[in-house]
Amino acid sequence: MNKIVLDKEENKLKNVQGIIEIKNKQKIILEGNNKIILKGNNIEITLLDNASLDLKIFKRNLKENSNIIINQYNNTNIILRYSLTSHKNININIIDKIIGNNNKSNLKLRCISYLNKIKVNIIESNQKNTYNNEIIENIKGITKKGKIEVLPNMEINTNEVIANHYVTISSISKDDLFYLMSKGLSKSLSEKIILKGFLKGIMEVMTNE
Repeated sequence: MNKIVLDKEENKLKNVQGIIEIKNKQKIILEGNNKIILKGNNIEITLLDNASLDLKIFKRNLKENSNIIINQYNNTNIILRYSLTSHKNININIIDKIIGNNNKSNLKLRCISYLNKIKVNIIESNQKNTYNNEIIENIKGITKKGKIEVLPNMEINTNEVIANHYVTISSISKDDLFYLMSKGLSKSLSEKIILKGFLKGIMEVMTNE
């Protein structure tokens, strides 16, 4: 899989298929059809007219805040698949600005909190006089001696939109744990299998990267 390291503050790319590594806070302007695995925490992504993006982010033991800004113009489609674990008090900030028409936004977030608190702040902004836009937020968290707080903010300024928001926060399923242990697995291994499946379930096919 191709790997691109960005060293400019603003980068214009087209039809990217691979891994993008960013440093500090950077901007990406996308055209065409893009499938990206992102390495980095702070980024602003702009989808120009008719662009699409399947964005995967996987963070194990995230130690600092993560900030993602998405700008969608016309006829764009984004799927964000973000899985993370953390032992720290961190903030996950995602802002999705729908500027134009005929856009689809599907944000999927899976997080596991160990010991401390993960705060998820998602802002969906749909501007006035736009139409035929669709927004879906699907957030699930597992707490393992930690806490997860979700703050969904939908700034909808038009009636011509479909917007749905789903949040589920729980501990490890006792039924799943009992089932695996009944097959002879230890409690520790059973928990690892459950948590791994939970995180990678939204990723579909992931490379070793």
